[in-house]
Amino acid sequence: MNNYPSECIALSKGKKEVRLFVERGTYVKYTYICPDTGNIIKAGKETIIIKDDGGKFEKIFLIPTNDKSFTSLCLEISKQVLKLQ
Repeated sequence: MNNYPSECIALSKGKKEVRLFVERGTYVKYTYICPDTGNIIKAGKETIIIKDDGGKFEKIFLIPTNDKSFTSLCLEISKQVLKLQ
């Protein structure tokens, strides 16, 4: 068994798990509003675009469900489509 610092250990559903750092980068996060009213279309519906230090982009859609949880969809996208500055 590996010994991890206590700061890395989390308790989830009664079981221990290690929070392992995978990579770092930059990100943008946006939500969706109605162009006519300026009101948020659906609270919690957001998109996060992550650029890792290697230049790879991932697009994560967060979609709230009726039971107050979230569905997520993760896609790798081309850097030609989007440029984060």
